[in-house]
Amino acid sequence: MQRSSILVRTVAVGMIAVGAAAAAIAQVRTADGGAGAAKPEPFYEHTVDLSRAFGLGMIERRLRIIETYETLNFELHIQVAKMATVDFQRFGGSLRLKDQALHDEMFIALWHVIQSTQAGKEVPAAIAKMRGLLARATELVLDPALQKDEVFRAAQTADLLIAGDGIAEAFEEMFVEPWEYANGVVALRRIKEQWAALAPRADETARAEAQAALAALDDLYRTTTPPDVRERRLTPEEAEAPAQRLAGIVEGVVGADLFPGRDFVRLAKHLHALTKQACLAYDNGDDDVGDEYIYAVGHHYGTQLSAFMELTEPQLAAGIVELMGMLVTVDDLVEGAEKAEEERERQRLAAALAALPPGQMLDDDDDENGGNPGWVICPDLEFLLEIAIGKLGG
Repeated sequence: MQRSSILVRTVAVGMIAVGAAAAAIAQVRTADGGAGAAKPEPFYEHTVDLSRAFGLGMIERRLRIIETYETLNFELHIQVAKMATVDFQRFGGSLRLKDQALHDEMFIALWHVIQSTQAGKEVPAAIAKMRGLLARATELVLDPALQKDEVFRAAQTADLLIAGDGIAEAFEEMFVEPWEYANGVVALRRIKEQWAALAPRADETARAEAQAALAALDDLYRTTTPPDVRERRLTPEEAEAPAQRLAGIVEGVVGADLFPGRDFVRLAKHLHALTKQACLAYDNGDDDVGDEYIYAVGHHYGTQLSAFMELTEPQLAAGIVELMGMLVTVDDLVEGAEKAEEERERQRLAAALAALPPGQMLDDDDDENGGNPGWVICPDLEFLLEIAIGKLGG
């Protein structure tokens, strides 16, 4: 089991309104071409597969960061190192079950890429090997037919635009950690590739609106290095509107529902069901498989539900995030979790010091929750998510 300090990113509440507006666009074109027909819902139908695809895609994006920036600073080294942890853990359990040897070879190769970039030696060769292993892993972890599915690819595009480490979030986080900007730079390149494949399906109006959104994002990401935000008078949320607009256009073109947060109760129930599956995996000793489910749950909890939960039920929201953090390492999902964890630790230490007899030293060699395996923690998370369903009105 991995422990974490969870760093959570939350999409602002305004995202919900923009997502709802995108629904109107999606009504124009449905999967069978008729208004009002049932639309595919990839984030409900393939939640964990999309999370696995996100991890695989993040590894490729971090390889592109290495190639784009060549000489990496400390902050970029930290991002690249996530390939072997948070990215690999999104699909590592499934890969292990399919091919243990490939799982082990890929894990070692990921660390070789990281070490090569730090040493500045054999980087192209390490990246080339990694891309070969990544292609093999993708074929095993994701059904080839699913990879070719237009709606599945559209859901990946939506993630690139608005999920953690995506275009909108990378731009916002740049104001706190400037080199998060690099994630947006490489994500935008991938978005252009994906839209070029989809654009022939779009009508003239959709193509024009998409080009306007891409132009706005191009202007925000006009350089590969973080901009001087004061000189350019930039604000953290500037990438959100064009990213949301483009996601809505993609949604309309493929005739799918790419915004699972439109129904909070339904989404909470879905995440609760996935958490139950995670608990079963932990019970069976497949901790890495359980982790995959929790990553998928955290991905959508952070993007869709956390802002509202933190506003209406802050203690419950803090408990959910804390329990997720005991199971997996999930970066950039729920805003404020790292600071909240630091504050809880400060309060714990203060209470422990206050309780000490005079003259006694504090023995703080307590590996908090380090002895609690997934099968112990997961049922508590499942229980809190069940409470959340009720608080949301379900």
